[in-house]
Amino acid sequence: MTTFEVANYMLKQGKPYTAALLARELSVSLAVASGKLYNIKTTHRYSTKLSQQSPITVEVTDIDGMQKKECLWRSILQS
Repeated sequence: MTTFEVANYMLKQGKPYTAALLARELSVSLAVASGKLYNIKTTHRYSTKLSQQSPITVEVTDIDGMQKKECLWRSILQS
C-alpha cells in the first residue's frame, strides 16, 4: 500500500489516526503504519492536523488541494 493510498483512506474516513489504530484498520505492521504517517506528516502534498496531546494523532484534511468531498466524487466517477 502506497503512502498516497493510505492518505486517501484517511481522508475518506475523516478521523484522526495514531500509528496503532492505522495499523489495526489496514492490517499492516506498526512499523509500516508509523512510516506512512511520518511520510504523510512531512510531505507537502498532504495537509494534516496534528493533535497536541499524547498519543499524537494525525488527520489528513487535504491531498493535492483535493478535500474529502472532491475525493469521494473522484472515487465514484472512477468506479
